[in-house]
Parts: sequence; C-alpha cells; structure tokens
Amino acid sequence: MRIIIASMALLFASASLTVIAQDNKVTQQTVTEEAQMNTDRLTKALDLNEDQKAKVYRQYYAAAENTKKMLKADATNAEKEAMSKKYMAGKEQDFKTILTDEQYQKYLKIKDQKYDAVEKTSKQRVNKVDQQREEKQE
Repeated sequence: MRIIIASMALLFASASLTVIAQDNKVTQQTVTEEAQMNTDRLTKALDLNEDQKAKVYRQYYAAAENTKKMLKADATNAEKEAMSKKYMAGKEQDFKTILTDEQYQKYLKIKDQKYDAVEKTSKQRVNKVDQQREEKQE
C-alpha cells in the first residue's frame, strides 16, 4: 500500500504540475517553473554545485513533462501507476549518479519525509470523506 501511495505522491506531488488556487483563479505552473522550483528546493537542501544543478533541473524537467503526458494519457490508473513506477526507477538511478553518496542519502531521507507527509495527508482526506459519508447517512 505504501508503494502505491508513494508512487501516487511522486506522480502528483514531486513531479506533477502544481495547481495553485488564488481568489477563485486556478493557474497551472509551467513545466519550466515546476522543474526550477524543485531544483531550487533540492539545491538548498543538498548544496548542489552548478553541474549538479543543471543535471537535476533536466531530471525534474523531464519528470514534469512525463507527468503532463501521463495525466493526458488515455490509460487506466493501474497503467498510469506502472508507467510512473518505471519512470521513477530510472529517475532514482540518475539521481544516484548525479549526487554524491552523502547527498544521495540525505535526498532519500528528504524523500521519505515527503512521502510520509503525503501519506498522512491522504489518510486524513480519506477519513474526512468517510466521516462526511457517515454524517449524510445519519
């Protein structure tokens, strides 16, 4: 179950096109903005050098493009999940070669914390929906 949630988190949180709601206006960040935001966050957390920043940016850019294509794809959720897992496995391998061993270990910890937070939020949402359904039935 955790793998499924982690895959979905990667799909929709880490590499997804972020949707921001402001004053009833919904804007979609571009792939470039998404890649830059994620690169900046990782640069700050891991103290990346310029070469690493460029490589990480390309990874995040490709991830955002991949997510955009998957969201538009006419596929079942299971097929999208399989595509996401395959892509993310390749991304992880690339990150392992881009980052130093110390940076990669720190990256894994950051990623795990992010997934834990996403999993917690997902459970809270499910509980809230369940509670609302129970209230409607009463």
